Amino acid sequence: MIEFGYTLQNGGWATLAVRFGDSAHEFPMSYMSNALDDLVSATASILAGASVARFAVIDEPGEYCWTLAREGDLLNVRIVHVGRMYQTSAYAYWQSAELSPPEKNGELVATLQCELREFVRAVSRLMRDVESRYTAADFARTRNPPISQASAARFVEP
Repeated sequence: MIEFGYTLQNGGWATLAVRFGDSAHEFPMSYMSNALDDLVSATASILAGASVARFAVIDEPGEYCWTLAREGDLLNVRIVHVGRMYQTSAYAYWQSAELSPPEKNGELVATLQCELREFVRAVSRLMRDVESRYTAADFARTRNPPISQASAARFVEP
């Protein structure tokens, strides 16, 4: 079972809670991260046929790099912590052979292999929960970015 939870905090922080079966993790995230939107966008990319998608949850001064790798109907999720912010976005931008993926440089936090549909359903539940609990004013007050309309529109549950 996969469950996501999201809680806005004061001072530009939020928490992304994740349960992968018996394993539970909480990821504090700074408003400098678009992690909520990036989770939805990365999942939409995988659904659209990408074999790998990455996004970061920035916890200042580091970040958690999430790697979603699709193998047919299965999804492998790998989460590592790296000591500096923006490593995941820099890798995505430069995409050169000289750079190793951030998930190879960090400290392993969690892994999961699941059916893609199960992961997608969990992200879908998270989106509905966030929409029902928070308004645009809540996000503005805390300076945290919400899920964008563009990412929500790309997310099509199979």
